[in-house]
Amino acid sequence: KSDRPGDREVIARIAGESYAAIEKALITLSRLDDAPVVRIGTVWKAKASLELLDLFAERITGDELDRYLTETSVILSAPDPALELEPENRSAAEIYGKTRAQSGLLIESLADSLIKLVVRGEEMPGLARLNLTSRVDRLVRDLLRDADTTRWLSLAGLLQPLAEAAPKEFLSAVERSLAMSNRPIAALFTAGDGDSYFARSYHVDLLWALELLAWSPSRLMRVVRIL
Repeated sequence: KSDRPGDREVIARIAGESYAAIEKALITLSRLDDAPVVRIGTVWKAKASLELLDLFAERITGDELDRYLTETSVILSAPDPALELEPENRSAAEIYGKTRAQSGLLIESLADSLIKLVVRGEEMPGLARLNLTSRVDRLVRDLLRDADTTRWLSLAGLLQPLAEAAPKEFLSAVERSLAMSNRPIAALFTAGDGDSYFARSYHVDLLWALELLAWSPSRLMRVVRIL
């Protein structure tokens, strides 16, 4: 977590308690021998997130999971304000005040947590009972199934964790988009931020996501057909 106001609000809603209480608990934890968390500048980080999940998975409640999935869905569904700018101005989105309320660090962490919950959560009885896989599948399906150009561009940097968290839903969404007459996903290859040094290539994460999924023999030919 970071000290960005938008981040604090999201974290407090997921935790179901005030930001001050969360901060106090983190400070206490950081003072323990072999502390599980560390503060780097304004950012708190878990030293070993998977180990913490192993230790505390059975304490995660259905309400907490609901809040996490709801917040993640709302944040990932929101369009990237930078897309309101002309392509050549997007690299300066912060100067123009066209940035998300949440930091990129928090958004990436929310998406990455989907993978951890699906991969490791199903091995833990307490979490397995919460139907993690089906719920994450539904979240990714709702995000991408009928995604328009803006949605694909807004999620361009998060396609790898979404693909890893819900491979079948991700591939189905890509195939569905390619089958549409306007092929919204194709915008990832045609959109650009001009010729500035900081310009981004929106399609890169899609290619990496497909490469990641292609390592599974059961998905290889499906990825080849997409490409």
